[in-house]
Amino acid sequence: MYNKADYGKTETYELSGTLSADGWGELHHARYLPHQRQLLVRILTEKLSAVAGAWELLRGELRAWARVKHSGILQVLDWGKIGERYYFATEMPDGDALETLITWDKGVDYPEHVFINILKSVEAARNWGVLHLGLNLNNIWLSEQGGIQVGEYGLWYVTREYPGIGEENGLFMAPEQRGAGRVSAATDVYSLALVFISLKYGMEVTQEVAGGAALPEDLGDLKPVVTRCLDKQPLARYRSAGELAAELGLNPADWTREEFRDCPICSLRDEIMNKRSQGSDSPAVEQEVRGKLETVIWITVGVMAAVVAVLWLLAVW
Repeated sequence: MYNKADYGKTETYELSGTLSADGWGELHHARYLPHQRQLLVRILTEKLSAVAGAWELLRGELRAWARVKHSGILQVLDWGKIGERYYFATEMPDGDALETLITWDKGVDYPEHVFINILKSVEAARNWGVLHLGLNLNNIWLSEQGGIQVGEYGLWYVTREYPGIGEENGLFMAPEQRGAGRVSAATDVYSLALVFISLKYGMEVTQEVAGGAALPEDLGDLKPVVTRCLDKQPLARYRSAGELAAELGLNPADWTREEFRDCPICSLRDEIMNKRSQGSDSPAVEQEVRGKLETVIWITVGVMAAVVAVLWLLAVW
């Protein structure tokens, strides 16, 4: 077991309550004491720490997730090992997990509106090459205003590679995730359809549909759309959350596309704008920023020159 006192050794976290526990470990409300910031901390099982290579794979997925910047995606802030167990921390979501809001026989108010916001989040991540592959009701957070934040991207990859770690949510998993099938953005489409059923009808109908029962007749015009999403063959489904959104009459091209985090020039641009907004237009400030920008440009040119040289040598040899 982890010791709460261990969290005073490096990054000082104060755990204030356990929200849930599953095959991945415990999810806690926490406070990062140096900044007095409220966070979510996932403390992972001892099993993950004991299996060689598992943490390295998970850390790679955390890095991919952390690069995506979107208001509908929980931001990863920290990860590491304290005591004998690994952890990762995210910002505190504005709302409650769907699993605490959806009951056996009741979904949520305005399910279509909530679902559109989920589509936006999943499609934003896909645009940066990040698939979720583990969508379910405990990693989607809903605010009172209908806003959505999605967390825990990429954990399924670790479960797939190390079956003894984590907990595969059989209810929301696509057929290709149960065997050796190839996953894709269409895999998330399957899970999204079951999430929509949960939002609209509750868990009883969701379990029935996941087990092969017919869809509710009152879906109306949405019935063929959901039917296609739940096709056992990935190639028969919509290829992505964005294509599904387009089928619903939405235009993903109109959705705000936020910046990727690994963009040094974007960071410098933001720095320039922040300094100007604060009235720091002095020559010294401009010279400082211009120097940083020139450094980034020269580094980029140097890297490109090195790549060209390597390619030329390979061609000669």
